Amino acid sequence: LIADSHWRFVSEREFISEDYYSLLCLYAHVQRVSILKQGCYFYCYNDASLSHVFRPDRFERVCHCYRAMLDVCEERQYPEKIAKCLSTQYFGNAIGALKLIVMSSDLGFTDKVKQLKEIMKSETLVHALKLIDFSSESFGRKMLIGTIKTNSAVLVYFLIKAKS
Repeated sequence: LIADSHWRFVSEREFISEDYYSLLCLYAHVQRVSILKQGCYFYCYNDASLSHVFRPDRFERVCHCYRAMLDVCEERQYPEKIAKCLSTQYFGNAIGALKLIVMSSDLGFTDKVKQLKEIMKSETLVHALKLIDFSSESFGRKMLIGTIKTNSAVLVYFLIKAKS
């Protein structure tokens, strides 16, 4: 399947969630699925990974990956349910970007709040929040989502700080 479809993992330097993006591209070629009872995916934690280090462009990279995955869904005519699932995954990555800002030692409080405000105005984030099924979200996530929707960056900061 991998050879016939000429499929390859993309680099995390190209897409921050390279595993999600790469597998999404492969799914169009899959004809059969088997479920294994044992886990075969092992995550290698790397402190220097793009996923764990504060970078000013982190949120934009998360948005770039999400938009590219939506493009893959459209090109391959995946069901709309897939795009809704991707919005939940995107929101998790967006929370990760918010956490890195809040926990950053490189920024002062005012700069952190300013960056949070900019993120909360993101058209991509607003779009994704409309697609998420909140009924399955935890109380903490529902609270964070509600606070993001009210554009209260200071409250978002303190919610994330308290959770971290």
